[in-house]
Amino acid sequence: MDTRSIIVLATWICVTVLSVIIIWVSQQLDLWNAIFIMILMCIAFSVTFAIPFGLGTTERARSLEEQMTEISNTLKELNQKVDYVKKQLEE
Repeated sequence: MDTRSIIVLATWICVTVLSVIIIWVSQQLDLWNAIFIMILMCIAFSVTFAIPFGLGTTERARSLEEQMTEISNTLKELNQKVDYVKKQLEE
């Protein structure tokens, strides 16, 4: 399963569990409980449609990835220079 589908599935499971707990604790479905359950369902619907369609890789994540590759390349170069200096000192 894709990570996005797991997030959507977990959201709906949580909404279902919370709704059942609300109805079980109050032993009735009055206006306030219904409003709260509708708010939970709206959040679940927004997550359902936001995760697959609206959320992609952000520019910040891309820039962080580029910075990490740049840092790793710099570390490799420094490691090579340190190895070269060690060889020079041994001679």
